[in-house]
Amino acid sequence: MGVLSRSDILVHDREKVDYVGAAPEYYYEEHLVTPKGEPLRRGFQVENVDTTLVRDIMTPAVFSVTPTTPAHRVVAQLLALNVHRLFVVEPSGALVGVISTSDVLAKLQ
Repeated sequence: MGVLSRSDILVHDREKVDYVGAAPEYYYEEHLVTPKGEPLRRGFQVENVDTTLVRDIMTPAVFSVTPTTPAHRVVAQLLALNVHRLFVVEPSGALVGVISTSDVLAKLQ
């Protein structure tokens, strides 16, 4: 179906951040507490919970290689697709692993 990456989440968060308004000055200090009773510090803001669904922010494509794909082709695909990982799938479509840029770099040591 797709992939939800850290980049997808960061882009989404950068585009949509919604904060609860600041408490009016007329509230008493004892009213400025969390549901657990912990006091809120001056200037504290509470972020509204994001109810966005994964399907709304995921990359709707899965880039993959087979277990027998040569390493140089994996690197070429990572660069050409501008992605950080490729999914390793059997010809049947079964997921058997993930190869990342970190995996490639580790092998260069």
